[in-house]
Amino acid sequence: MNASGSISAKAPTGVKFFDLYRNIMEAALDEVHKQGLRGAHHAAIAETNAWDDVKFGMTTIEHWYGIPDAALEHGVQSFPAGYNVTREIDRFRYAGRLFREANPEKLHAVLDAMAKGNVGWDPTLNIYEAARDLQRYQNQPWFPEYLHPALERFFAPNPEYHGSFFENWTSTDEAYWRENYRLWMAAVREFGRRGGIIGVGEDTGFIYNVYGFGLIRGLELHQEAGFAPLQVIQHATANNGYLLGQANRLGRIRVGYAADLLVLNGNPLEDFKFLYPPIGNAKPGIEWTIKDGIPYSVPKLVSEVKSIVRAAKQK
Repeated sequence: MNASGSISAKAPTGVKFFDLYRNIMEAALDEVHKQGLRGAHHAAIAETNAWDDVKFGMTTIEHWYGIPDAALEHGVQSFPAGYNVTREIDRFRYAGRLFREANPEKLHAVLDAMAKGNVGWDPTLNIYEAARDLQRYQNQPWFPEYLHPALERFFAPNPEYHGSFFENWTSTDEAYWRENYRLWMAAVREFGRRGGIIGVGEDTGFIYNVYGFGLIRGLELHQEAGFAPLQVIQHATANNGYLLGQANRLGRIRVGYAADLLVLNGNPLEDFKFLYPPIGNAKPGIEWTIKDGIPYSVPKLVSEVKSIVRAAKQK
């Protein structure tokens, strides 16, 4: 690690680019471990996969890139000849066809290695859901009151914006993505069965996901993946505290832990929809958000957010 905080590695003569990339990753994680920090890997479409995360001791893998990639029969996905990763539509269209190419036995071996190596998985199940049901996501009931026009413009199809890839999105694309979700959820469920640590995150601000709403939708999708509601809450609380390296102060209601609490009118184990902000004049499910012991009135916060969005739309 140099003075600017970046990692540098000099490649010996004859070292291939992929090897150099892994050398850099190893050097970075070595420094992370020395500093007692955690490492989260957004693998995306890169020269590394889940085997590298296991080898070098990564804390978590975000999304799912790198996991089915590590189980491909021939080591590479069968892209069409005209595929261009820099085109958002190409990248996300064929990302939805990746899990179907993973060899099940190899995938289970990857999941086993991750679980044994304490490499957690934050699948962010909400962030790509529009790809399997675009019309639903473009017409979410809270958009009129909570979607800021700047974010609305960012969501609209535009090759210049990351994740705004839906121009010429087809029913065939949605069919592939629905299958991808089924296989993805099965892999997350299998990872949990094998002792893997699963967290919850949202990566919101992209692909028709509004901040906060995406996290709650993520809880619903963990339940859809086959986890009991109590397990889903554990993913979002105790497991997240562990993955952040703060299991002794976050994720549980205990003496000495951070006073981060939600006070609700309802039981989220019956229905995670209690957690959504209200639409129209409906009563909020969450009455108070308590952060570091400081209570915040949720009805007041909701009113302020609606006012900000209203004012922006009027401009």
